Amino acid sequence: GGAVESTATAYRGTGGSGALDGFLFALGLVPTCMFALGMINVLEHYGALRAARKLLTPLLRPLMGVPGTVGLALIGSLQSTDVGAGMTKGLADS
Repeated sequence: GGAVESTATAYRGTGGSGALDGFLFALGLVPTCMFALGMINVLEHYGALRAARKLLTPLLRPLMGVPGTVGLALIGSLQSTDVGAGMTKGLADS
């Protein structure tokens, strides 16, 4: 025989995933999160959220009896971000 066995134990867990995989996954999310936050800030500056509220209000008011702001909070809640929680808290405060 003379077979050489190599082991890859650098931050790997039992099933092949571990701290290294988690770190690389989180590192891969940073560019997309930064881009999304930047786009939201630019669109908010130009009034896109205000326009979305005005467009959603005539649609949602007859159907569900809620204004467009609630519709935006609902859309934010259906995504996997904290936007919906922040918008819902703002609605509850006002």
